[in-house]
Amino acid sequence: MVNKKKKNGHQWHKKQEEEAILKISGALLDGKWHQYKELLEQTKISKATLSKHLKNMQTEEKIDRLVDIESGAYPPPVKYKTKEDPEWLKFLAKQYQKMQSSVEEAKTALLKTSDPMDYFPIMNRSINVNLLALVKGILDVKEGKLGEISNLDEKVNLWVKLLLVSTFENFVWTFIQTLEPSIKNMSLE
Repeated sequence: MVNKKKKNGHQWHKKQEEEAILKISGALLDGKWHQYKELLEQTKISKATLSKHLKNMQTEEKIDRLVDIESGAYPPPVKYKTKEDPEWLKFLAKQYQKMQSSVEEAKTALLKTSDPMDYFPIMNRSINVNLLALVKGILDVKEGKLGEISNLDEKVNLWVKLLLVSTFENFVWTFIQTLEPSIKNMSLE
């Protein structure tokens, strides 16, 4: 029983770590410099977790760190920026915006229906369209249309999680929050 608890605790911890990295990566998606306190507000993770992952990402040379002594502020603000390829970032930012707008469109459609089952075709279509767009972008990268992208497999894994998993998660929470009263009274038979 103890081993199972340790294993589940490890899995939970690993999932929390991945989510934190995805939130940080998402916040840095635009390729601009972001202050530490801005990242803290955007990601809604603890200072210790943010600091740990920023340090690891810097060590892994995934981000740049800048202490802005020219600002004249004391203490000087610390800024972070991704080292990702600008064309890849533009593509990902565009996909991320599409996915977020598809969640909003689905929420609007949800509010217009009394049948929660109407939501699933909307969600499935949106995720499928976005998956195909992501695959097309990856193929474009492989053909050199978006420039040379290093560590493509690693980046694809990270961005699939960010783009698809977070979108699916948003769909689920939108579904729950919007249709909670209907679901409670629904018969699944």
